Amino acid sequence: MAGHSLTLVVATLAGWKLNATVVDVVIALNLVYVGVQGVPGRPERLSAMGVAVFGFGLVHGLGLSTRLQALGLPDDGLVIRVVLFNVGVELGQLVALSAIVGLGTLLVRRLRLHRHQKRLAYGSLIAAGLVAAAILSFPSEETRKPSEPAAGKVSAPCTQADATPPQVVGGGHPAKFYYGPDEEAPDTDLNHVLGDGLVIVRYRPDLAAEHHRALERFVAESDPQYVIAAPDPEQEKPLRAVVAFREMSCERVDIGQLTTFRDEWLAELRQQQSG
Repeated sequence: MAGHSLTLVVATLAGWKLNATVVDVVIALNLVYVGVQGVPGRPERLSAMGVAVFGFGLVHGLGLSTRLQALGLPDDGLVIRVVLFNVGVELGQLVALSAIVGLGTLLVRRLRLHRHQKRLAYGSLIAAGLVAAAILSFPSEETRKPSEPAAGKVSAPCTQADATPPQVVGGGHPAKFYYGPDEEAPDTDLNHVLGDGLVIVRYRPDLAAEHHRALERFVAESDPQYVIAAPDPEQEKPLRAVVAFREMSCERVDIGQLTTFRDEWLAELRQQQSG
């Protein structure tokens, strides 16, 4: 629990993250480790097992921190909130662990398992851990990224419509390509670069933190740098992408459809330039 608490608090405050699937696989491999240690009998070096358990705890805490950050955390009182959350988690684990150890001890005394039966039980634990790790290694429909819709499934509803060509009056190129939810967007500059062929993405500032990060990454990875994203507090739709002659509105942030919208527009620009 020391390792779990350490990384949960530190990683949350520092913003460190780990792939949630990796954490789930590590948890499943915990079962394999316990089974391997139990097959030959009680381990002679408890210190080695203690180090391994501490290491697993570090990964568990980092994984829980990743999931906690994905929910969105307030800026005020973050330290005390995370500490209280950790205390609640640890108390819950202590209660669950006490019940498991108590029930396990009772069953062992009642059943009086022989050595080969114990080995069979630990072998089953190893098999269960390996199967769970293998299953968790493949992304399911629920664990896919927002930009990876499941095959055969319809993604979030995004609709396109014709847009009035921008009337460029003043303005210039914005100072940067991504404006955070608390920043004021330079509307005049954004309108100006629409005439230059850039893609302008407007989003609601109250989106979840994970969506802000996904949008920022989308802008940063766009090559060539033809995308600018900025918040719009008065916007009803979570996401709206605008180019010179059309726009797309989405009911939720969908990086896949946003990518398609950008790529199709850039392809159209290239075709116009080559023609």
